[in-house]
Amino acid sequence: METKNEIMVIADKAMPAVFKNAELTYNASKNILHTQGYTSQAGNTYYEGVRFSDRIIITQQIGEGFFYTFLNGLRIFGFNGKEATLIAEKSYHCQIHIDSFIRDESENLVKEYLRGQALLSGGHVEENVLDSFAQSLISDTMKNQLPYMKQLNQ
Repeated sequence: METKNEIMVIADKAMPAVFKNAELTYNASKNILHTQGYTSQAGNTYYEGVRFSDRIIITQQIGEGFFYTFLNGLRIFGFNGKEATLIAEKSYHCQIHIDSFIRDESENLVKEYLRGQALLSGGHVEENVLDSFAQSLISDTMKNQLPYMKQLNQ
């Protein structure tokens, strides 16, 4: 497990400027870290959800309305141990926040990135290998996020 300093380096390098020095809160029921939100004049609350692993970070732009919670966007950052790089980003309109949808979309975004990197390097990777590796990367971010939260708060 990473030390607090390593986690902070990951967070500092991976998070957009809005996350710099942002207070992250752990939501146990959703197993996700999230920023403090803001509420619009229309009464909708907006915040960022964050899931860590040692290789990628997924941020979710979330909006809570009167009836539904919406996914407004996903950003996936790759982390090589020293710096994070945005590897995928997708925006959504009126997409209800459903964990299985987010998982599937994240896997697809990572798979497309990996496929593109293989093509750029002149290689080819079998589809089942791409599927398996993307699923593994995303599964790592679905593991218990509480240890990351505890490390951030030490």
